[in-house]
Amino acid sequence: MNKKNIVITVAVAVVFGAGGFFGGMKYQQSRPLSAQSFANMTQQQRQQAFQGMAGGSGSARAFTGGRGNLPGGGGFMSGEIISKDGNSVTIKAQDGSSKIV
Repeated sequence: MNKKNIVITVAVAVVFGAGGFFGGMKYQQSRPLSAQSFANMTQQQRQQAFQGMAGGSGSARAFTGGRGNLPGGGGFMSGEIISKDGNSVTIKAQDGSSKIV
């Protein structure tokens, strides 16, 4: 290769590299919260972010089955964990009822 082709190849590589870097930076900024952003937050900011992800309640969520809201299936249960042992967890729902999971 002559010098002109090498210079053009290097210039094209730099342009694509810079474009990829810029695109990656913009992609990262558009993503939701990451572990790194949680590390830089205060405890109060982390709690507010968690409440936003949990639908505003900030309560614990327990998975009660794999079929969602289908008949005969489970779903998600949210509320306060009031007791737990080796085989079950008791959750107090927001409506005052409790459920053993």
